[in-house]
Amino acid sequence: MRWALLLTITSVLCQGGPAPEDPPLNVTVWNVTSKSFSLTWEPPTTVTGRFSYVIELYGPAGYIFENSTIDMKFMYSGLTPYTHYRVFIRAKSAGALGPEVEKTVLTPAEAPSAVTELEATALDSTSVNVSWRSPSQPNGLITQYKILVLSLGTVVQNITLIGQEEDLNVTDFDSDGMSHRRARDVTFHLLDRHERSADFTPSAPASASAVTSAFFLSASSFTNQPSAGTETSAQPATASPFTSALSLTSTPAGTSLSWLTDTTDFTPHVATEPVASTREEGPGTAALTHPTDSTSTGGATGQTQDTAHPPLSSSPTQPRLSTQPRLSTRPASTADVTTETGVPRDPPAENGMVSNLEVIDVSAGQISYVVDRLSPFTEYTFQVSAFTTVGEGPLAEISEKTREQVPSSVQSVSYQNITSSSIRVLWEPPLNPNGKITHYTVYVLDLETKEAFPRVTNRTSTILRDLRKYTSYKLRVAASTTMGESSLSEEDDIFAVTLEDEPDSPPVDLAVYNITSSSAMVTWSPPVMPNGIIQYYQVIYENSTMRATVDSPLPSVTLQGLKPFSLYNVSVRAFTKFGDGNQMSAVLEMLTGEDVPGSPPFNLTYDSLSSSEVNISWQAPLLPNGLILSYTVEYWNATHTLNASAPTTSARLSNLRKYARYRVAVLASTRLGSGNQISEVLNVTTLEDGEFHLSGARERAGSGERAGCCR
Repeated sequence: MRWALLLTITSVLCQGGPAPEDPPLNVTVWNVTSKSFSLTWEPPTTVTGRFSYVIELYGPAGYIFENSTIDMKFMYSGLTPYTHYRVFIRAKSAGALGPEVEKTVLTPAEAPSAVTELEATALDSTSVNVSWRSPSQPNGLITQYKILVLSLGTVVQNITLIGQEEDLNVTDFDSDGMSHRRARDVTFHLLDRHERSADFTPSAPASASAVTSAFFLSASSFTNQPSAGTETSAQPATASPFTSALSLTSTPAGTSLSWLTDTTDFTPHVATEPVASTREEGPGTAALTHPTDSTSTGGATGQTQDTAHPPLSSSPTQPRLSTQPRLSTRPASTADVTTETGVPRDPPAENGMVSNLEVIDVSAGQISYVVDRLSPFTEYTFQVSAFTTVGEGPLAEISEKTREQVPSSVQSVSYQNITSSSIRVLWEPPLNPNGKITHYTVYVLDLETKEAFPRVTNRTSTILRDLRKYTSYKLRVAASTTMGESSLSEEDDIFAVTLEDEPDSPPVDLAVYNITSSSAMVTWSPPVMPNGIIQYYQVIYENSTMRATVDSPLPSVTLQGLKPFSLYNVSVRAFTKFGDGNQMSAVLEMLTGEDVPGSPPFNLTYDSLSSSEVNISWQAPLLPNGLILSYTVEYWNATHTLNASAPTTSARLSNLRKYARYRVAVLASTRLGSGNQISEVLNVTTLEDGEFHLSGARERAGSGERAGCCR
């Protein structure tokens, strides 16, 4: 019976069972070094058969490879220092995979490799620009650079370049001892191993030949594993056959990890106790020989929350989304220089060596630093090294020679006026020529137009021609050798003013304001080229019957005594003490304002149309002083007074008494009124009944009365 039951159970197990229901438990990351780490775990809670385990490793570029083991432990070696890795572990039974569990590990830093592309370029006789790119293998966060400057084998300057405080990072720790990091300037794009991003091409799974040392540990080969649920306690090297075989050393509990720094918003778990690096490989280890790409850090700009496996940054603080290097530079200077913190540079020590500490952006891909306070025309050796928190990398070395010195400034610069458009500039040679003076350069700046131009000469004087008259210029004179030009400063400036002359342009922008019937204000702007101090302006105004002038010290004048509603031509010219230069402004046409008529209508006449109707006509005033808008005709006899309005110079009077005498007068009106300018009186006598109109029956004002008019 017992044997039958055993055979039944064996048959069921051989036929397969359900997939694991739970992920592996209590995954522990330990023995973390810069190039390796170990994993242990416990089987899922629910036993669904005999378990094996599939382990997948992901790096910054995505999927690397996977391994299988029947043991609950594994070790990776051949890793890259200071790199995020993710490990996914699944239990497998009856050929089916169960849920995964994920662990994130950041390998510790190491000392960096040497800086690359080291270059030195002499800027002048006392400074050299030293530039380099960050190490090809930073192996951690670059914390500082050191520049040693040697002359004839002796260190003359020791320069330390450190990062700003915000460039340094902080590591937070969970209650279980695992660290959380925020990688600065790194974005993670979560990708499943089967869903590749267009932003980069991740490495394909390593082939069997590439994974040269991947072995599976047997359960009996690792008997002294950490207790369940403990992720942070590294086992002593002598306590575990696994660690002893690999010659791994552990870090004492509670040791602060200087290589863990706050660099990204992503918060993976990593072991908190790194151990010393080792290249030894043995059973149960996976040596990584997959290709790496330090620039492949692209992807989405935000962290996704799906279940895909994200590629991680190989160097959490070094990669950048842009492929263009960032430059960190400090300009050259021959004067005393202070650091970015405002602290003056250290004076030379008794042995002549200068020590400087300055703050730069150490995270930049390319660094440029100007070493100054050097001696002219001297060979120097520059040694540059990079630091992580672990230590200093190897020195890179380059030599460069400073240039020949330029001359000092010229002396005793002066000038002499020749004409209103030319001056002579004179000076004495430099006190320290520092070589053969090849030429002198006079720099001329027009202080009004800001136009600048140079004049080159081999002598210690020159004449500047074609200058603007009565204009201020700033002059600088520089001496040159074959190595360059002497320095210039405001102390070397002199200021010259050309002589006055008559104007070369007239006043402009004439305008008229406050126009009345007898006055107007005229304004203008000074000449563009006055060539001196304007002493006064002369205003000329004229019409068809008169011409007059008036002088004004200001660019405005009020003209008085003008005729109403008259057209005037106005022009202006400016005078310096040398004259007006025959420069007359453009003519401004000006029409004065309206007024009441200055004279009455005249030459009144009438025509008898019938015994009760006459037609009155007249001529417009000789001095209308505006537009005549209407005429008023007043007519009266002994008993009645009437009036009529007419828009033109004639009016028909009706309903008059037959054979009666009337007196008629006319007034003209502008929009300002009539001004009481009434015409002469015209005597009108209507016809008798039956009397016909004759062409001669027309009377003019003041011509008398017709005979027979008795009523």
